[in-house]
This record gives sequence, structure tokens and C-alpha cells, in this order.
Amino acid sequence: FFFLMIRRPPRSTQSRSSAASDVYKRQMFVRAIKHIFSQKSSKLATKFLARRMQGPLPVSLGHSFVTLAAQTSSPKASDFLSKIRFKSDDPPQRLLQTFDIVYEIYKEDTTSFGQYHGRVELNSFFEAIGGQFDKVLTAAVPETVERLWDVAKAVLDRGHGFFGQAWSAILRRDNAKLVPTALLRRIVGDLMIRQPDVILKNYAELPRVIADESRVLSPNQLVAVLTAYEFGRTSAKTVAKDEVFLTALNRVLPSLDQLEVESQLNLLRSVHLYDAASVLTLFTHVESKFLSATELFTPENLCEIALAFGPAKKGSADFWGHLQKALLANADELPSDLIPTAVVHVADSGYAKREFLVEMEPYVGLNCDEVPESYLPYILVTFAQAGVGREKFYYKVATQFLRTAAAAPADASVRVLWALARARIFEEIIFTGLQSHIVDRAETLSVDALSALADALGRLDEVKNYLPRVLRERTTALLTSKPKDITLTQLLSIYRLFATQPSLRNEEFDALLAKHITGRLSEATTKELEVLADAVVRAVERNEGNFADHGVIEAVTRRILASGGREEIDRDVLLRLHFLLSNSASPSASEFAAAFRF
Repeated sequence: FFFLMIRRPPRSTQSRSSAASDVYKRQMFVRAIKHIFSQKSSKLATKFLARRMQGPLPVSLGHSFVTLAAQTSSPKASDFLSKIRFKSDDPPQRLLQTFDIVYEIYKEDTTSFGQYHGRVELNSFFEAIGGQFDKVLTAAVPETVERLWDVAKAVLDRGHGFFGQAWSAILRRDNAKLVPTALLRRIVGDLMIRQPDVILKNYAELPRVIADESRVLSPNQLVAVLTAYEFGRTSAKTVAKDEVFLTALNRVLPSLDQLEVESQLNLLRSVHLYDAASVLTLFTHVESKFLSATELFTPENLCEIALAFGPAKKGSADFWGHLQKALLANADELPSDLIPTAVVHVADSGYAKREFLVEMEPYVGLNCDEVPESYLPYILVTFAQAGVGREKFYYKVATQFLRTAAAAPADASVRVLWALARARIFEEIIFTGLQSHIVDRAETLSVDALSALADALGRLDEVKNYLPRVLRERTTALLTSKPKDITLTQLLSIYRLFATQPSLRNEEFDALLAKHITGRLSEATTKELEVLADAVVRAVERNEGNFADHGVIEAVTRRILASGGREEIDRDVLLRLHFLLSNSASPSASEFAAAFRF
């Protein structure tokens, strides 16, 4: 019965049209496959079809065959499909013919396409393509190359060699020019996200492509490769100026007008660590183009501009004002995952307007769950520094952070705590969660975090928790082992907290702080002298005169008298210090009064 189903049709019914013949063959083949998958068939029939199916699938039959195979759960179907193999020496055109079938199936149901992996042995298919990707690139039209990358991402595991094989092949001199610029950018982006190690593995090949053979690439293609190259350098922690990169960048500069907006922005984000004249030229060009033709920039481009200019501290006040207006005008169309980071980088510029942050706060709060958790503390700090944001905004972002705080560094929790304290927002549940995380990782707190923690605790009405102890022990450890790592400003922030809070007084710790502070007063700025004078006065006032200053009062008085910029110190602070000196019968009281005419 089975062989009757797949017999050749009588001559009287066969059309001379090859298309009609293919249709008939496909129909008969489908009937045969249905029989194998749905009924008990002989091993002879299965082996027969398996032999016929070795190598690339015929275009006329493959689509129906693979579709049926994916729809059945028959063990025989899986066994049958496992016998199909693709060979690395199959002609590129035949491989591409087979790929056309695979792509048609992919288009039908992209979401469940991964289920074909293993059933139709697509692994061997992509290994075959990857093994001769140079020839495949030459044989394929650009649209097919893009489809290849789409399907490969959908069906293969991250670690599959095809990515590395394809990327290595693209880097070769005669291949890079065959890949459309948009696809080259996508490949770079995909590899950065999925397999950064692939870029690093091929890092050594990039200088040759960029420098020696860059003439085969268009300016837009060169930018895409440059982006990958700079990513590889920074990932390898090679952050010094790179002559290969700068040479290629100088080649791009005369063609800036030919670069697509996306290429210009990608290049900006790669060069922000450089201070070379060529980099400044690039920033100036993009700024000028943005101010003169804002309509060319999409909402996504607006966010990317902020991400490029903000960390680099580039752009004029007029530029940042114009960008903020554009972001507000397109707020409803901005990519949700870029809004929070774009707003943070606008604030980094130093030109962020209060009304901009007020208007963008709802959008940032709505999309804070779409950004990496590492950005959440910076979002809170940005709004807290500007004195902007409603209580529910801070509560939502802080709660979002706490969900992943276990994986975050302790410094991040300190930033969140500082922002909440600055905004005068206290939620016991959030505070308890932050405190627990900071205490558990106290030994990892940086010096900057210690200073921020002291400032945060100083803003709370009442400090009754474990954090002052953590701050005291970690500061003691650093002053004992690495005293030069802590700046005078940071020391003063910690000193102000402990000196002005009677409940936190610790004689041994106070003496240690006083020793290091008085030893550095010769290098103190006028502002630091003002902070210290204010701290010791407040300490005496709050401790009702029962304050052992360990020589700090006399030391800061003598330093102020010797300072050339003493007139810049706040007059109120000086007056309060004068009263303190007079009441304590200090030997410097009369000299101080004469110097400031009290």
C-alpha cells in the first residue's frame, strides 16, 4: 500500500508544467509522511525515505515535510528526523535553498520556532553554513544574510559556534563590504548582548580590518566595526588611548555628513573616553546637526544623544536646553527602556532644568522596572539632588531596587538610603531592608559610600540602628590600614555626624578622627575649614559643653587665622566660633576677635 501511494503518476495525467509536477510530488510526499507518522509502517519504508532525504531538503518537498514533522509527537518522526544531516561541503546555493524553507517556517511562527531545534537537526545545518560562511556571503543577497542572522538567533543556543564563525568571517577583508550597514550594527549589538566573549576572541583581527583594510568598508560600515572594536578594548580593560582606533576615526571624520544618524550616535558612545581633537570634532558636529535639524532625530535618537553626551560632559547649555525640550515634546514616544537612563544622563550634564525633571518624573517612575537594577540608585540620587519627586515615586523605585538588592553592591544600597534621606522620605520597611544589606556587606563599603552614609544618617531625625556602628568600624579599619584613601572632605562628613550626635559618641573613635583631621588641616580649603568650624561649634552646643574636642577647636582656629581666604568663610560660623573661643578662655580668642573685628 505504501509503495502504491508514492508511485509515479500515469503519463496521461502528468502535466508538462514543472511547477505542476512539483506540486504533485509534494502532495504525494506529504501523504507518505503522514502515513509514516500516523500509522505503523515497516522499517523498510522508513529507511527508504531516510535515504531519499540525505542532504539538503528539496525546496519542493521540504516545507511540508518540516511542518508535518514539527506538528507530530510521534517517536518515529523524531527518529526519522535524526537521520537527516547537512554536510559542510554542500554547495552554498543548495544550503541557501534549504535555508529558504527554514525561513518560511520561521516566519509562520517565530515564537515557537525554537522547538525545531534538534528535530530537524538545524544545528548541523548552521554548522555547515558557518563552516563556509565566506562562500555563503558571496552567494547570498543581503536580504538573505539578514534572514540568516534572524533565524540563527531564534533557534540556536547562545554558545553555538555559528555566531563566532559568522563574525570571524565577516571581519575578513572581502566579506565586510558584503554585509549591509544596518545588519553589521545589529550583529555587533547581538554579540555584545549574547556573546561578548566572541568579540573579545576576535579582538586581534579588528585592528587589521580597521587600519590596513578599512578602504573596503563604507564610512557607516567602518563605524559599526569600530563600535565592536572599542567594546572589545573596554571589556579587556584596555582603556588607554588606542592609535588604531584614532586612525580609523580620523578617516571617518571627513565623511561625517555621509554617516547615518545611528552611526554617528554609535560612534559617539564609543569615543566618549577619548579627549583627542578628532573626538571633540565629532561631538561638535553632532551638536551642530542636532540644533539645526532636530527633525532628523527619532525619539530613540534623542535618548541616545543623552547617553552619549552626558557621561562625556559635552554639549553647550543651549544644546542641553534644546534636547530637554525635544525629549519633553516626544515623551510619549520615547523607548520605555531608555527613558530613565536618558534622564539620568541629562542630569549628569549639569544643565538639567528643574521643570524637565518634574515633567519626566512620571515617565521615569512608570518605566523604572525596564532598566538594569544598577541604574536605580542613580535615578533616585538624580531626583533627590534636584529636590524633585513625589513620595510614591521614591517608594516605587526603592522597592524595585530592594527586589534585587541581594545581588547589588553595598554602595548601591547606601546611594538609595542617601537619596531617601535627602528627600526626607522614611519608610521603615525600606530602611530595614537597606540597613540589612549594608550591614551584611559592610567590609566592601567604599570610602565614597562611607561619606554618603554619614551624610544620610545625619539627615535622619533620630539614629537608632546598626549603621553608625558599621560606619565607625569600617572607617577605623581604613584609617588604620589605608589612611590616604580617605580625603579630608570625607573625614569631615563622618566627623560631623559623630561629633554632633551625643548618642553616637565614642571617645576612642573621636580621638582617632581628631588626630587625622588636625594632621591634614594644612591642606584644607576654605570650604573645608568652614565645615569643620561649623561641626565643632554644633558639637559643643549639642553636647551642652561636655565635648572633648581633642585639640580640634584650637587647630581649626589657628588655621583660619593663617588662611588667605578666611574672608570667604560664612560670617555666622565665624561669630559662633568667636563666642565658643571667648567662653572657653582660648588663647586665640583675642587674636580671632581682632582679625574679624568682633
